[in-house]
Amino acid sequence: MDGHAWLAWFLIGIGLFLSELALPGFILLFFGLGAWLAALACLVASPSAAVQIAIFLAASLVSLALLRRIFTHIFSGRAKPGAEPGDMAQASGQTALVTRDIAPGAPGEIQFRGSYWRAVADEAIAKGASAVIEGSVPDEALTFKVKPVSV
Repeated sequence: MDGHAWLAWFLIGIGLFLSELALPGFILLFFGLGAWLAALACLVASPSAAVQIAIFLAASLVSLALLRRIFTHIFSGRAKPGAEPGDMAQASGQTALVTRDIAPGAPGEIQFRGSYWRAVADEAIAKGASAVIEGSVPDEALTFKVKPVSV
């Protein structure tokens, strides 16, 4: 097993990375990084099992303490004031980009405030065109009613 300890640590790291996708919190990523650093240590030298575990724990905790805030800031995005999805009333009168054709009776999609939203209109609006948001659709909280931008 000693000759393949690096492979075991590498696979543990992959397992932790994949687990991060299924669990919220943005923590397992750093333990996966610690496992990969332990794998690297096993490739460079032949540390004992106790040293491997110490490297894994130290690297995981140090990376968690130093990098979590940075990674969370990078990957969570930045919300603009008034950009909460629940506050759709403020969207009225704003312009959005049509990302999927909209036709009467056939909902499409718009991009607004960095997110994609379902949209309906009384007249056809082609993909790539701009649309003005008239408001949200009653009984469909996440759907906007839009109209073409007047030229």
